[in-house]
Amino acid sequence: MKKLVSLLLSAILLLSCLPVLAEEAAPESGSILAVEAAYMGLSNMSAQFKGGESSDKGCLGLQPAAEGDGFADGYIMFPVEVTTAGAYEITVRYAAKAKDGQTRCADLIVNDGERIHLPIVGQADWNVYADAKVTVYLAAGMNTLTLKNVEGFDNSTWKAINVDFLAWEFIAPAADEGRILAVDAEYAHLNDMNPQFKGGESSDKGVLGLQPTTRANGKFAESRILFTVVVSTAGTYEITVRYAAKAKEGQIRCCDMIVNDGERIHLPIVGQVDWDVYMPATVTVELQQGLNEIKLTNVEGYDNSTYKSINVDYLAWKPVPAEEPVAAE
Repeated sequence: MKKLVSLLLSAILLLSCLPVLAEEAAPESGSILAVEAAYMGLSNMSAQFKGGESSDKGCLGLQPAAEGDGFADGYIMFPVEVTTAGAYEITVRYAAKAKDGQTRCADLIVNDGERIHLPIVGQADWNVYADAKVTVYLAAGMNTLTLKNVEGFDNSTWKAINVDFLAWEFIAPAADEGRILAVDAEYAHLNDMNPQFKGGESSDKGVLGLQPTTRANGKFAESRILFTVVVSTAGTYEITVRYAAKAKEGQIRCCDMIVNDGERIHLPIVGQVDWDVYMPATVTVELQQGLNEIKLTNVEGYDNSTYKSINVDYLAWKPVPAEEPVAAE
């Protein structure tokens, strides 16, 4: 009897752990062979056995069929279902034989959105495969990822690509409120590319000095810290940059923000008594659903010497609540 009770308790304990195990599952990822996707308007609708590495089922040539004097709009459509909305890395395994004077090309369209030009590079032959990677936003549920020939090119044999498979891998969830440390973002052209431990309160990872490097001609490059913010709801957001900027008489502390290649926004930077005093600089911007690029950079017109740079701790965002209509009396 005791043995039976012990077995039952073990089973109950195991079952109680299952939801936890599910939550800790690996990030969402997967792949679909081109020949197992939906395709239409291609010159050769049969699988091509030209060295596809993923399987023995062959690859698919993204060469549109001839239609009168021109070419049809050929496509390969992959249905991708995910449970978590967010940023995903998309990989297209392809072959594209290089030929002088020709451009290999293919576009990716996610859920009827804008065309994304894939970084296609011609290879030595049709049996040499490479990966084209882009980052996109996928909504929770079913998404369609469509590969198409590029508008403006006739996509003759020498401009087509062979598609082996499309793969996706989860990067980050969509969050309408959150923050990203400067040292966890992408950054370039900074004088010191290493984290600086000068009192950043958000973590023990350090902060990042937005001080541009000096070019050979003595001028300064456009330094930048690039944050990729993924939101599920388009709208007005409050963006806060937590920074430190030591004051010095006669110097101006400055930093610009650029959202999705828009206009420059001058942040309200105020010099403090020392580098270990941190302050928030807050502005209101419009974010689109999905991926948003928020860039911090030095200000045009200033040389951004040591005493004009700022140290960036993190960037945070949260939605601005919509104003409720005033009820009529």
